[in-house]
Amino acid sequence: MPEATPRDPLPGAVVRPSARVLLLDGQDRVLLFRGRGLVKGSDLAWFTPGGGVDPGEDLAVAAARELREETGQVTSPEDLGPVVAVSRGHWTDLDDRLFYARDHYFLLRVPEPSVDVSGMEDLERSLMDTFRWWPLPELGATGDRVIPPGLSGLLDRLLTGGLPSEPLVLPWHHPEPPP
Repeated sequence: MPEATPRDPLPGAVVRPSARVLLLDGQDRVLLFRGRGLVKGSDLAWFTPGGGVDPGEDLAVAAARELREETGQVTSPEDLGPVVAVSRGHWTDLDDRLFYARDHYFLLRVPEPSVDVSGMEDLERSLMDTFRWWPLPELGATGDRVIPPGLSGLLDRLLTGGLPSEPLVLPWHHPEPPP
């Protein structure tokens, strides 16, 4: 899996940490949502459950909260374990505001694949049109855009090699603005 050299935030960029969950069922299928997100000019993409970390909120607490809101899965922050991967870079929202994201990925396996989107905020619901439990071979073969890039390789590495001692650094998934 290629590693990326993260860039520092540009002056004026709003720093936005996020906590995301690589949610696997008992058959090693990963849950992904499809939507456009808040990024200006973005195409449809498949992405993991998760979202912004509130000021002062612990990453694992944010990941558990986002997971409950977006999927109905209730888990304790302790069950999420360590951050297994990170990605960071810039993006521009629909109002032309520049953000610098720091995405943190946790890995969680659930015994029963169920999704309840009734806890989503209206904005989240408006940006996503469907969800799917993806078998890893299909995920690796799809021509659809998947965020983070190389997700099937990351999951294969985590499932066969165990958790890394330090979070793996993933490539950023939006074009970077010029410095």
